[in-house]
Amino acid sequence: MQAREQRVAEREVELQALRDEAADAEPDDDARAEERRDIQAAVDSLQRKRARRRLSPAAQQADAAAAARRQVLRELRDEKEALQRAIIAAEEREEQQAENAADLPAPKAALAEAKQRRAREQANVDALRLELARRKRKMRHMVDVQLLTARDTNPPTLREEAVLLHLLYEREGEMGVNELKQEASAVLQAHGKPSGNGVVIRALYSLVANGVVQIDRSFGNGLVTSLLV
Repeated sequence: MQAREQRVAEREVELQALRDEAADAEPDDDARAEERRDIQAAVDSLQRKRARRRLSPAAQQADAAAAARRQVLRELRDEKEALQRAIIAAEEREEQQAENAADLPAPKAALAEAKQRRAREQANVDALRLELARRKRKMRHMVDVQLLTARDTNPPTLREEAVLLHLLYEREGEMGVNELKQEASAVLQAHGKPSGNGVVIRALYSLVANGVVQIDRSFGNGLVTSLLV
């Protein structure tokens, strides 16, 4: 009897020691949990890459075509931004010439020349604006064609990025993050595609990484702006 009580007491001592050790290790447990999450995220990313490498030839071809379209969109976006900068510079020159003409009394010949320069600058601005509008139409056409073509394939090859860009075009280039996620999920679900929150978020950040959209976190849950519009 005494021996059994002694063993029980020893077990209680050991149990208390384990409890104390567990309490001391709680901060380490938090760090290990964070480390496990990081490792899991890395593993998930690696698995997705391996899955892409195991795609069928047709799927690989579609993926390559989508990458090419993204490259064209990036190039068009860069051209659009360059045109916008050129328009601003031309307008500033036009304003400066108007100020100079107003401030300095000039002979009729000089005044006529100034008016001609302003007319040339205005024509240049108009041409740049027309080209900018044409590039914007071309970018939207690319997105719409990709969306419509994907809907007609069997099975559908609808890409999440195309859905997001199409929705942004429909809203003049701006949507709240939550609203965009909800509407994109509804479109994907309607076409039998995975429509979970994670799928849409990955597509959104893919567009951010490719410089096609940006997210402003100073507006509520975030405001997504298309750089193609």
